[in-house]
Amino acid sequence: MKVAIFPAGKDGKKLYSILRGQANVEVCSFVDNAPSEEKGMIMEGLSIPVITPNEVKLQMVEGNIDKVLVCSAKVLSHFLDDMLRQLKELNISDYYIVPSYIFRKEQWDETDFRNIFTKQDEFSQLQHVQFHISDCCNLNCRRCQHFSNIADNPRFPSFEKVKGDFQRLRELFCDINRIAILGGEPFLNPELYRYCVMLRELFPYSFIDIITNGLLVRNMNEKLISAIRDNDIIVNISFYPVLEPVKEQLTRFLKEQRVRYVFGTKIETFSKKMMLEGNENPEKQFYECRDRCCTMLRDGKLYPCYLPATVSIFNNHFGTKIEAGNSAIDIYDAGITGRQILERLRKSFDICRYCTYDETYPWEQTKCACMDDWIVCRQNSSGNCK
Repeated sequence: MKVAIFPAGKDGKKLYSILRGQANVEVCSFVDNAPSEEKGMIMEGLSIPVITPNEVKLQMVEGNIDKVLVCSAKVLSHFLDDMLRQLKELNISDYYIVPSYIFRKEQWDETDFRNIFTKQDEFSQLQHVQFHISDCCNLNCRRCQHFSNIADNPRFPSFEKVKGDFQRLRELFCDINRIAILGGEPFLNPELYRYCVMLRELFPYSFIDIITNGLLVRNMNEKLISAIRDNDIIVNISFYPVLEPVKEQLTRFLKEQRVRYVFGTKIETFSKKMMLEGNENPEKQFYECRDRCCTMLRDGKLYPCYLPATVSIFNNHFGTKIEAGNSAIDIYDAGITGRQILERLRKSFDICRYCTYDETYPWEQTKCACMDDWIVCRQNSSGNCK
C-alpha cells in the first residue's frame, strides 16, 4: 500500500518511523499546506517529498498514492476537523485517521498497527474536552468568556460526579486526544491533585493540561506537585500582563520541581461576541467559529463550547434568558454512542445564533462588571442598538 502522511512535521515523521519496518506499507510523501524540504527531512541523506493537498488528488488519480494517513495528535482542537474538511472539499475519501495515542507510545503491537488504519466511520476519538473544576477566579478579567468574574457561587463540582462522567466518556470513546482542566482558576480547587491522578488513570495516553493564570502555582504543596509531575500533566500558563513581574521566579520554581509547563502568548486583548437577540445565522457562525471544537463537559453533558455550558452564570447574574436550546448532549442517554456524539458535534447548535463577530478590547481587570462587557451592540441607520 502506497500512502501519504498528512501533515508533515513532528507527527508525520514519527508515523513514518513507526511504519518504516512494515513490509506492506510504503510512505511515498508527506502532505502539508506549507510544504518545504525541511519538513520532509527524516535524517541525514533521507528525505520524503512534501506535497500540497491539491497535489495529493492528482497523485491518487495517477495511482502513485493509494491512501492518506491523517494524524490526529495535534492538541489544537480544530486541527483534525480542518484537515478532514480540506480532504472532503477535494473529494478525497481514501484516507485513514491515526489515533493520537499511537504518537505517544514507544512500543507498538499488532493491535496498534491495525488501529493506524482506522476508517473515518470507525473513528471514535474525542479530540478535545475541557471542564471547570472551579467557576470562580482570582484575576477578575473584564469580558471573561467563562463568566468567572460574575460567578455568584464559587462552585467546585463534585469530584465523584466528574469522575463518573469521565468513566462514561471512557466507555463512549476509544480515547480523548486532549483533556483541559480549567475554570475559573483551577488552582483554587483543593482537590486538583485528585483530578490529575484520576484522569491519567483513565486516559494514559491523553495530553492533559491545567489552564491557569499562574498566580497560585508557586503555592502548590508537595502532594499537588507530585500528582502533576508523576502523572505527566502540563501546567499551561495564560500569560497575562500581571504575570510579567513574576515570570522568571515562576519559571525557576517549575523547573526546580521538574514540572512540565508552557507559557502561552502574552495576552493583551480580550473580545466579546454575544448578542441578546439571538438572530444570527447559526450555521454560518458555527463554521466560522474558532471555538467550534472546544467541547466542554459539565454535569453529565457535552457542549460544543464554553458558552452553552456556562451561560446560566450570565443569566443568573443579569436576569437574561439566553437559551442554550439543543446545545447539550446528555452522555447518559440510553443507546447513545461515541460516533453519534462526534457527528452531532460537527453541526451547529441553537446557542450559535447568539454569537456574532468579535469586538476586541485591551485586556483589563475589573471589580464591577456590566452586561455591556459581553454584549455586542449592532447599530441601525439611526445610530441606535438593534
